[in-house]
Amino acid sequence: MHLLKAATVLLGSAYGVYSLEEYYKHNYTPRDLPPGLKNTKATICFANSILQALSFDDTFATEVDEVVKTAYKESKGTVESRDALRKLRDILRRLATIPSYKHLLDAEPVVSTFMDTSQEQDAHEFLTALMHLIDGHRAKATATSPKCSFAGVLGTPEMDPVRTAPLPSLTGTCTTSYTCINCCGRAPFSISRFNSLLLPIPVPSDAQGTGANVLPSCTLESCLDDFFKEEIIDGVACMKCGAVKLLPLMTERMMANLASDDYMAGAEFTKGVDALQTFIHATNVGAASTGKIFEGVQVPLRPMPSRATKTTHLTALPQTLMLHINRVAMLRGQARKLRNKVIYPDKLDMGAYVGMPDGKDAPTGAVEGPDGVVMATEEDIARYTRPEVWYNLKAVVCHAGNEAGGHYYTYRVSAGRVFKCSDRDVTEVSMDEMFTTRAFQMAVTLVYGRSG
Repeated sequence: MHLLKAATVLLGSAYGVYSLEEYYKHNYTPRDLPPGLKNTKATICFANSILQALSFDDTFATEVDEVVKTAYKESKGTVESRDALRKLRDILRRLATIPSYKHLLDAEPVVSTFMDTSQEQDAHEFLTALMHLIDGHRAKATATSPKCSFAGVLGTPEMDPVRTAPLPSLTGTCTTSYTCINCCGRAPFSISRFNSLLLPIPVPSDAQGTGANVLPSCTLESCLDDFFKEEIIDGVACMKCGAVKLLPLMTERMMANLASDDYMAGAEFTKGVDALQTFIHATNVGAASTGKIFEGVQVPLRPMPSRATKTTHLTALPQTLMLHINRVAMLRGQARKLRNKVIYPDKLDMGAYVGMPDGKDAPTGAVEGPDGVVMATEEDIARYTRPEVWYNLKAVVCHAGNEAGGHYYTYRVSAGRVFKCSDRDVTEVSMDEMFTTRAFQMAVTLVYGRSG
């Protein structure tokens, strides 16, 4: 009788007559805890932990639901991938339901669609693969990504201002700029998207090469500082350096031709000298602008080897911020798991890493980039007072084990309550347990939700 009723409800739900939730409410005893997740093969804790960490984000679940509707309506992707997305949507909905009626869910059919579940994988790799699956089924309006403009040649890339729909809840944008150390020439900003940030653990200079995998404690803010710090890039080729070197030679030949009364040749060299001077004094010159400057001018301009500084800033912050701590490092030629205490806060201000203002108060001279992000010049940025952008801690994914393997589990916050989710085992714990020394040493993924 129970099986007959289940079949009736399942068939009814397919035609919109009954819902599965109604069936669960009538046939399962409610439990004042989130559901757990099966791990039959003992290999998918990496996926279970990320799904539990994302369960608080209603917007993400809604976005997945929209992707599912679009995928089925337009027959996008394979049947298997569409079914996986539908099951993912159902799992996210039920993980967020407290009290829960179905106490145990199975994510293995979802995970096995795009990852090998025969062995343990990395939680960060799972999130990357999951977002790749979702993005691959998004509507075309939101699937277009801005092109990275830097191509190793300063002065030639061009920013591609792609127009897209609003960013998904897990997606942010950042800009990267390169400045030549020799001539101070700048390439145009390149814009890229991210669903998560992979943060390094700062290793003190006196600890490098020691082989120790237990290093001094650090803060999450210091990891972010290290991620966004200015870098020196070797082996770049700079067009402006080439122009600076070529200008004296072109000027000398121009003067020689004018002195020999070869005014036609002298006029051609004059055009070349003028174009070189314009190019040298221009800022943020891209490929299209460079083509216009040298249009109709014969100039043997070649890039010169140089070094550049690379700076990265956030331009659009996601609603849900995923921060992965890279705990694997090469020590004495071997991969080792770093067991540093990374002290993370309950509330995180990301304003210090926002390099471009947005909205109506953007400084004059700003240019508009993808997704309505307003980008400014470096001079504007220097004068700009960075805003406060606050996030609240929503989940902590921990990894107990070493570089070869171990077990993932999650602390997740829901309506002021904290739950420890370790596959099928779900228990309520105190808020303090998320901020112990053990948690600071085991944390590999931090999930923050934007406040306000």
